[in-house]
Amino acid sequence: MKLMNNIQKNWKKWLTHNGQWFLMPIYLWNIIFAQKLTSVGYMAKPVDLGVLGIIENIFRIGIFAWPTFMLFNLKDENFKKYFTYYIIGTMIYFTSWLIIIFMPQSTIANTWFIKLAPAYTTIIYFYAIGKLGQNKYYKYLALIFVLIHTTGTLIKLSG
Repeated sequence: MKLMNNIQKNWKKWLTHNGQWFLMPIYLWNIIFAQKLTSVGYMAKPVDLGVLGIIENIFRIGIFAWPTFMLFNLKDENFKKYFTYYIIGTMIYFTSWLIIIFMPQSTIANTWFIKLAPAYTTIIYFYAIGKLGQNKYYKYLALIFVLIHTTGTLIKLSG
């Protein structure tokens, strides 16, 4: 209830300073490029992960919904540092996709390090979002999600 009262009183700040803004590039990237990954054979066959898939999706909802309730402060002394982490993490994540999309037959794209990179590199920008939103618990949620997501990706790629 306190959260809802705070949002109602400061709705403009919640609209312009919530952590979802940091996820927008990720959402757009996935919308634009996800089909390109499957077109080069990356996890093209559906694999049922059973309970692991259910757990992954529960954590996925949490990791992507929570930033809505985290406010970032442009004037915070650490904003530039963590925003830099966010930019670097996002660029590493995007690069991991580009290697798989544009060099699918290359030796590097066929290493487990690169094949799993779209799953595990997310920890960098998730960590930064948690720090930007000044939420000490978000990084734990992120770590659990990334471990589960990377495990699921490994199973899907192995299947």
